[in-house]
Amino acid sequence: MVKTENGELLIHQSRAHERILFERFISFMDKEGTPSQQSLFPQQVNFKKADAELIRDLQPDLKKLGFELSSFGSNGFVVQGMPDYAAHRDPRELLEGTIENYKNNLQELKTDKKEAFARSLAKKTAISRGKKLTHEETEVLLHELFLCENPNTTPTGLSIIKPLDVNFFEKLL
Repeated sequence: MVKTENGELLIHQSRAHERILFERFISFMDKEGTPSQQSLFPQQVNFKKADAELIRDLQPDLKKLGFELSSFGSNGFVVQGMPDYAAHRDPRELLEGTIENYKNNLQELKTDKKEAFARSLAKKTAISRGKKLTHEETEVLLHELFLCENPNTTPTGLSIIKPLDVNFFEKLL
């Protein structure tokens, strides 16, 4: 919650982080990209044929988002590097989940490929619901949220901020 003159703002932290990441990913794909954190032990991952083809199509965007992948066999890849925002994640689980969301976004939302992919990756890498943030982490999250082009909704249109008037808690009691 954030106090304002008119009351308080209830902020959904996972959705806020998703918005921040989405806008960051779009920026990375439009511009110079983000560095990759090289792995000491590259990991081989295999996918279904259709998913492997999608990953090949998305490889330029994946590179701009910090993923270092090289083809290995017909449906496999060696993950040689991951972006710092996802370095702690399992590459196979992250890529599989992102590709699944990506396919759904393309079908349901009728968006372009870049936006659908940015939405998918943002949803998959955003902090989880209920994660306890430190005071400093909360401050950074709020600062970055209010720098976003659209801080009020997620890329899919879900509300991030709920204003509560000054008397909200008094009415509850």
